[in-house]
Amino acid sequence: MSDLAPGGDDPNAGLTADIGVSLHEWSTRWEQIEEDWADSPGEALEEATVLLGDVLGERGVPVGGDAATAETEDVVRAYEQARDVSSRWRRDEPVEDEELTDAFNHARTALESIAAGHRTGVEPGE
Repeated sequence: MSDLAPGGDDPNAGLTADIGVSLHEWSTRWEQIEEDWADSPGEALEEATVLLGDVLGERGVPVGGDAATAETEDVVRAYEQARDVSSRWRRDEPVEDEELTDAFNHARTALESIAAGHRTGVEPGE
């Protein structure tokens, strides 16, 4: 996902070292997940769910119940959707292709939103 890394000539322009490292790691992981999507959407969604969970944990965003704030509601909702769909897929429960695609796309959007906040210093949804 190209939107997870800062643009310009300097890949870490305007970022502190730890944020730049996080963005690079997330971007690298996402690129592999994108490649896996074509061959195994269910497994790719599982990987995306793990990545999104890791990112939320690293950012200190609480998930589950009423933990989400107005600023994080969309990314938490995307994580919960991805977790639900991938869990049902793993248990061989009926999952429509459209559900997999929607959950995957929402996870991508959530990750892009978090990455944009990293680059600008603004939390998702602010």
